[in-house]
Amino acid sequence: MKSWKLLIVSVLVAGPVFAVGSTESPATTSTELKKEEVKKEKVKSPWSTRAFATYYGGFREDIDPYKVYGASMGFKFDSGAQMSILQSITHFSYIYQGQSELQVSDTSVGVSQKLLDDFYGLKVRAKAKLTVPLSEFSTRAGVLTKPGLSVHFSRKFFDNKLSTGLGFSGTYYVNRYKTTSTFSGAGGGRPLRHWTGGVSALAGYKLSEKLSVSGSAGYSYLEYEEVGFKNQSSNLGLNNPPVHRYSFGLSGSFAWNQHLSLSAGYGQASQVEKRGGLELVVFDEMVTQWSMGASYSF
Repeated sequence: MKSWKLLIVSVLVAGPVFAVGSTESPATTSTELKKEEVKKEKVKSPWSTRAFATYYGGFREDIDPYKVYGASMGFKFDSGAQMSILQSITHFSYIYQGQSELQVSDTSVGVSQKLLDDFYGLKVRAKAKLTVPLSEFSTRAGVLTKPGLSVHFSRKFFDNKLSTGLGFSGTYYVNRYKTTSTFSGAGGGRPLRHWTGGVSALAGYKLSEKLSVSGSAGYSYLEYEEVGFKNQSSNLGLNNPPVHRYSFGLSGSFAWNQHLSLSAGYGQASQVEKRGGLELVVFDEMVTQWSMGASYSF
């Protein structure tokens, strides 16, 4: 009788008896399950989405401001390739006769792939893209699509606080016609773009975990469709309109939290070749803009 009582007390103190050959314990099993749950939480989804809105203003009263709304979606493959879709809508404050106040841009679909992930700190990525002609201009002018190819080199310094980049890009325009068509509010007969090529440089510095600043500069060359005739009002050809374009910009961004980011910028994106030679100025109130925007990542 005493032996049975002793067995019962020992079972209550030691806990439940496990099967022969089992090396697990309740504590170990619970810990492993928690580790698996943490691992699942740390695994990032291959999908990414972002919505943004930006307000653009000029430095003259007669420069009409406008707003740009947009969204992008991306998917990251296991091979390192990424697919992205970008769509934006521009809200104009002033429009010409026959234009829409809200104008949809061409949808951009791109696929990028890493060429070098870490070559002495240097990363190289190539990207190919196509556009779907949804904009009013592409629909009226007969621009079917704009395939493009770009290569981007990037490197970070000072414990990843300073980011630098250099990109080369080219775009080919698949046009149904060689000149713009005539529609209400705009004259026709202007040569359409045939292809463009350019180079851009970017540098950014992370001031803190939330605040960062960046600067960019670029040059592009535009080749227009060769038009086989001329009229009295405009000399159509490769020298008219200008074929050299310069751009530069300065911006700052503040990460409000892991999803919301605020930004402000100053830039000049349409400085062009002047008649009689090239002229590059830092500030031109006709084409210089300031901007304020916000983006939200899901």
